[in-house]
Amino acid sequence: MTNILITTTPIVENRPVRKYLGIVSGEAVTYQWELLSSGRFCGTEKLDSVLADTPEGITWGNFKAKLHEARDWAIQQMAKAAEELGANAVIGVTISYVLGGNCWILIATGTAVWF
Repeated sequence: MTNILITTTPIVENRPVRKYLGIVSGEAVTYQWELLSSGRFCGTEKLDSVLADTPEGITWGNFKAKLHEARDWAIQQMAKAAEELGANAVIGVTISYVLGGNCWILIATGTAVWF
């Protein structure tokens, strides 16, 4: 992990932005089990029993862990991109989850800045 400050806020108290370096992003892809987009369930309380029916025996906890892993990877890639621009922070970070075919695509986007 880099030593870059990462925040979802557009400003950091007592740290004025001296230079805006541009938009940076990081992406990650994680496997998507078809069952999750099939509409066979309505609430998260039912997910463990639905996912247990899959050949992989996936649980909601396993799936969440994989999404969190992918999210962390996307954030790391975004931070590396910011570091390459000479930034010491990324502000206004958002995380998007996109279902693409047979996978989830996670995108971390923010503004690279120098304080």
